[in-house]
Amino acid sequence: MSHLRAPAARADRREGGRHGRPVARPVPALPETHIRPQLMRLAVLPPVAVALSGCAAVLFTVRSTGARPSLTLLAVLAGAVSVTA
Repeated sequence: MSHLRAPAARADRREGGRHGRPVARPVPALPETHIRPQLMRLAVLPPVAVALSGCAAVLFTVRSTGARPSLTLLAVLAGAVSVTA
């Protein structure tokens, strides 16, 4: 079997790491991990802005009319703010 020869070593790979162990290569980060925070902000910020703007509009209307806000209205607004948060 003299016609068979050993495979040529590739320049980008080492045969073994320290003490013959395989070389640990860093796993590249998936492209989704970089965009995930941006998508989260895109999904969360508009509903939060709408909820807070709605609460602000209700409070502005109540204060501008001079009516006394009832306990029920304050409870509903507090619930909306807590759900938003």
